[in-house]
Amino acid sequence: MTTISLEELGKRAAELLERDEPVFVMRDGEEAAVLYPIRDPNDIPLEVRRKRFMELTEKIGAHIPPEVTDEDIERDLAEFKKHRGRH
Repeated sequence: MTTISLEELGKRAAELLERDEPVFVMRDGEEAAVLYPIRDPNDIPLEVRRKRFMELTEKIGAHIPPEVTDEDIERDLAEFKKHRGRH
């Protein structure tokens, strides 16, 4: 398993995400984090994916004006689906 400094993480993050092993990140000589590359999102536990989905939808919802209805969103999504992939 690789151990790197926080500074090195900033320089090599993209490269390290391509690895198949976790990377320990050190700050001031102490373990600060573990970078764990994920090849398949299904490897993330379902409860973690659900929590993250809820966090993201709340953030997105905060940007939708109150006058926009669910029906408006569903209509826009249906229209988008009809035209995606067409150029």
